[in-house]
Amino acid sequence: MKKEWRKQHWEELKLLAGNWIGFDKESGEILESDVSLSNLIPRLRKRGNAYILHFVNPLDVFEPQIARFVNIKTPKVSVVRFKSIKKNTWRPFQNILLKTPTNSEDLLMLVDSGADFSVIDYETGKNLGFQISTGEISEFGEGVGSRVEYVMRELEMTIENHTFKAKVAWLLDKNIQEALLGREGVFDLFDIEFKQADEEIIFKWRDSPEP
Repeated sequence: MKKEWRKQHWEELKLLAGNWIGFDKESGEILESDVSLSNLIPRLRKRGNAYILHFVNPLDVFEPQIARFVNIKTPKVSVVRFKSIKKNTWRPFQNILLKTPTNSEDLLMLVDSGADFSVIDYETGKNLGFQISTGEISEFGEGVGSRVEYVMRELEMTIENHTFKAKVAWLLDKNIQEALLGREGVFDLFDIEFKQADEEIIFKWRDSPEP
């Protein structure tokens, strides 16, 4: 995501906090919004524009800033979101193309070096064709005062025209909206540079990725 986009749409994003949005992949115009991703996607597809999905997390657009913790174990997904009292609207979001044999979506994901695995929410997984198999055992992780249920899935990711397979934790709680890009299957393939002062994140493909 271009660093100017979030600044240009900051007031709109504040009004749309808690909603999924779809914005035009070329112009950046916010096309549609809805609290339900399953309601939003048909409207976006009807428009015919190439779009990118993004959940506008209230924690990212409102003060006072707080800390949020989600810790999922076995396999471990560690999500720690610390927010300082200093206002800084930049977040290291990256546009990721997620693809399964049945569907694909462009999704803005928060790049989180503290997350062992990538994480996607329930509705996104359903839209990509994920299902719970009969007899499948889900995993549970500890959140703040609650347990988080998830299952692991594999899909294709495309970042900066490089395509590879990676595992994601598909959250089964419909009330948790999360899209995180974690380390497993991703960080070994790229040299990733966070440039806070320039509000930029750079993915550089490694010529000889480690196995």
